[in-house]
Amino acid sequence: MKTPVKLVSVFVLVLLTGFITSLYGQIKVFDNGNVGIKYTTSTPSSKFVYNSTGESAYDVYFYAGNRSGSGGNQKNVIATGTGSSNHIYSFIGQAQTGAK
Repeated sequence: MKTPVKLVSVFVLVLLTGFITSLYGQIKVFDNGNVGIKYTTSTPSSKFVYNSTGESAYDVYFYAGNRSGSGGNQKNVIATGTGSSNHIYSFIGQAQTGAK
């Protein structure tokens, strides 16, 4: 009965090791503390980037690439609060449309 348990444990360990190894190539913390996901070539200008070098004026920078269909690169939702402020923003964005 112990042999199948050991076999399953080894199998799970191999899968977990492969998963962690594949993640390692996707996320990188650079020397200055900036973090890149799907961007590991040079130090990003923004503190947190996805798929781009970012821009120094922005702390977080996501680049989804060219899209030819519907959708977007990010969705933010903010829950209703109990305060009375009128200036709570969940997301401010910019899109470039049209062909280059």
